[in-house]
Amino acid sequence: PGVSLYSGTASSSLSLNLANSNKKKKNLLLEDEDSDDDDDDEVVVNVKPDRNVRTGGSPAHCVSYRDDGRLVAIGTDDGCIKVCDATSRATIRTFGGSGNLAVRAVSWCRGGKKIVSAGDDGVVRVWDLSAGIGGGVDSDKRAMVHLSGHGDAVRSCVVLSVKREEGDDDGDSGDNKKWKEVVVSGSYDHTIRVWDIQSKETEKCLSIMNHGVPVEALLVLPPSFFKNTASSSSKNKNIPTTPLIVSAGGTILKIWNPLTGKCLGELQTKHSKTITSCTSATISKEVEDGKTVQYKRIITGGLDGLIRVYSADQIFTSSSGEKILHFLHGVKVQHPITALGMSPDQTRFVVGTSTGIVLVRQRSLPPSTTTTTTTT
Repeated sequence: PGVSLYSGTASSSLSLNLANSNKKKKNLLLEDEDSDDDDDDEVVVNVKPDRNVRTGGSPAHCVSYRDDGRLVAIGTDDGCIKVCDATSRATIRTFGGSGNLAVRAVSWCRGGKKIVSAGDDGVVRVWDLSAGIGGGVDSDKRAMVHLSGHGDAVRSCVVLSVKREEGDDDGDSGDNKKWKEVVVSGSYDHTIRVWDIQSKETEKCLSIMNHGVPVEALLVLPPSFFKNTASSSSKNKNIPTTPLIVSAGGTILKIWNPLTGKCLGELQTKHSKTITSCTSATISKEVEDGKTVQYKRIITGGLDGLIRVYSADQIFTSSSGEKILHFLHGVKVQHPITALGMSPDQTRFVVGTSTGIVLVRQRSLPPSTTTTTTTT
């Protein structure tokens, strides 16, 4: 068991195979939703990873790169969080904190010095990277923060950085005076909880939101996601100034303001089975006068093998005030979908399946742009 790392450099096996696939004008292991032939449009290739990171015999359930790409955090089935060097593959820190229950989600905090983990025991934990033990297992008591309250397994957790208001520094110094770190966790108990991990109060839960069914995935929509869209305007006062959260579970998507706990919109999707993952995408196109307009998309994947694409361009222009996602189109793959991902440069879309097969779709970049993305 382990994690395979694939480089986005031009000479990597992944990039070479994608280039050959694009020349044949075929999608890598993807087929049209209405296709009658399951095999004609497939291109099956054996892509060799650039590096393999071992996890000591325990299956890996979740992986998260630090922003600089140098370190990767891995959550394993035996309840450990391993922090590994992405180049040398060496394990530099190991944290153990789920009572031997599986870790299902890991995220990095702002600055890359702390890690948030959550899993089957329902507890969210914050770990200090400098306090871990190289090659060994850190005691659960060494976690900086324990966040208890969920009544079932936590399947997703994300970290939000929110600018502090004047006078709201809680005595912090440095970067913490400007930014407040908030953790959002989604659980099988149907709830989404928002935690202030920097609060000195005993009760750190800011709000509890009810999704209505077990929560499988959370997606952060930062304020920048809604700028420069096809329908945005400097006069539009509805554009948010704080991050929003999309929760996915069952066949439902909900949009939340995590700081107020208010549900801004709900979408009953056309998935026939549970949504397991969601991601966002930005498509840039040139329009008149050389201006560039960005089209925003929310993408979901489920156990029914369907990928559904929704437009978020007009999410804040509804006259009723409700935040609506408009369905655009769908794609079907042969296997149940367990994970979705989009590269930072928005050129590579990755689909993980229950069979262990990873599907990759790449779109062309403008000639002046280079690809420097890494996927797992």
